Amino acid sequence: MPDQWLFDNKEISETPSFKDGIDTDEEQKYRVNGVNWLLRIGVTARTYRRNDSLYNACTYFHRFYMRNSFADFEPEEIALTCLFLACKSQDSMKHVTHLAALAVYKRRTDIAKAEGKKPSTGEPMQIKDEPEVLKLQDSMLSAEIHLLRTLAFDLAIHQPFPLILDAARMLKLEKFDLVMMQAVLNDSMRTTICLSYPPNIIAMACFILPSAVSREMYLSETYRKVDWKDTHSWMSAFGFDVKNSQERLMKQQQQTIKRSRTGSSSPNSSNKKLKAENGFSSGPSSADKAIDERLKATDPDSEIQESLNGKHTLNEQQLDVHIDGNNEITSKEVEKVEEAAPVRDSKIENILVDVRDAMFRITQLFKYFPNDAREYQNVNKARVDALLASFPERPQGQQKNAI
Repeated sequence: MPDQWLFDNKEISETPSFKDGIDTDEEQKYRVNGVNWLLRIGVTARTYRRNDSLYNACTYFHRFYMRNSFADFEPEEIALTCLFLACKSQDSMKHVTHLAALAVYKRRTDIAKAEGKKPSTGEPMQIKDEPEVLKLQDSMLSAEIHLLRTLAFDLAIHQPFPLILDAARMLKLEKFDLVMMQAVLNDSMRTTICLSYPPNIIAMACFILPSAVSREMYLSETYRKVDWKDTHSWMSAFGFDVKNSQERLMKQQQQTIKRSRTGSSSPNSSNKKLKAENGFSSGPSSADKAIDERLKATDPDSEIQESLNGKHTLNEQQLDVHIDGNNEITSKEVEKVEEAAPVRDSKIENILVDVRDAMFRITQLFKYFPNDAREYQNVNKARVDALLASFPERPQGQQKNAI
């Protein structure tokens, strides 16, 4: 059954906001600012102790604006409502008054700093009875009903981080490697990849990307030595048996070659078999011999068939094929297959393509970062390009389908 919350590229580009005249880049800015506000309030309210609450809240936020427009709903208000609902659904309850007072307090502090004034030194809950807080509180409670209806009361979300944690443990990575992966996952919350890919794709993208965007001095030697082209070395940590899949496909390919070389009868032998079944003499007539000669000229397998029937010995170099005592085929064609690029299961190939696309979309987020962070990531561009080159690209013209 298709997941109603996974969208294809066309659906993501033609959102209700886009139809209301908000271009894609402007919409992405709204999403980034909304998630930034959500994370800021969430961390201050100490919901970070349950990281799944923050991830769920960001996912609710992105899902909401796939069915509603930024022109109709204030993103900061919806972000707060998503945080309130996520905390409630994860049993890490934060009272609506607490979140509303904290949001008003933060907004006033930002305004004071922008005007060069000294921000208030009081506690957020000291203003909980002020009209501005009460108004925001009522708005959040009203928005919660609309949010629940938009989400179709589907609040359960599978988290990518447990998959990252299990993979890091299996590969025996250091704690700080995991911190870098968590940082990339937090950045990914500002993008819409949660609307495009299932959790395992997001987990793999956030597991790999720190190798190109984090400072190497912070990464363990074990992590730095992972060869991303050797898919078996790391995909096994996510439950994929790449090695056996490749061996199975290679064996199937060799068996296909074997059948094409030895399993098919030539038109000549089929003609003789048909004659015998109809009671004709098996001895060839002069007309049959003439037909056989013409067939040999057009049938490249006729000599192979005669050799297998013991009529004469063939030159193996001429045929590029040899049948050994175990009836196994060895040929230059098999050697060419073995020398080619590693054979991958189409499922594995599609996963790698999706992982590459997810990583690319996360890196596009950097242009919305502050100047210092953006400049650092510009320095890392060569590392990012080299990493992306290790993964197969989606064929030109092929669009990702909704899952």
